[in-house]
Amino acid sequence: MPHRRMILHFTQTFPSRVPEWALASILASWGLMLLRPEETFANSPSYVGLARVAAEETWGWFCLVAGVVRLLALTINGIWKPTYHIRAALAFLACFFWLQISLGFMASGNASTGLAVYPWLLLLDIYATYRAARDYRIAQAAEG
Repeated sequence: MPHRRMILHFTQTFPSRVPEWALASILASWGLMLLRPEETFANSPSYVGLARVAAEETWGWFCLVAGVVRLLALTINGIWKPTYHIRAALAFLACFFWLQISLGFMASGNASTGLAVYPWLLLLDIYATYRAARDYRIAQAAEG
C-alpha cells in the first residue's frame, strides 16, 4: 500500500512541477554536452564569455551535478516528502547558471540564438524559486 500512495503523490505533484523537471533536465543535458570529447567552447565564438569565467569541463561538471541533484530533489518531493527549501535553493542555483550563460553569450559580441533561449530559462527558474517558496507557505498555512 505505501507504494500506491507514493505513486499517487507523484502523479499529483508532477503536473505542476513539469517546468522544474524540464529545467533540471536541460541543465543536466547542457552539462553532459560540455563533457563530450568534442570542444564546444573552442568551436563557437559565442562561448568566449563563458570560457573567460571557467573551463568548459568545469561548466560541464557543475551543470551536470546541479541538474542531477535537482532531479533527485524533485523525485523525493514527488514520491516521499515535500522538499520546498531544497527545490527553492536548487532553482535559485540554476538561476546563477542561466544568468552566467546569458551574460557569457552577451559578452561574446556575437549574435546567437542562445540569447533567445537562456534569458527565458532564467526567468522560468526565477518563477520556480517563487513557486517552491509559495508551496511552502501554503503547506505551512494548511498545517497551522
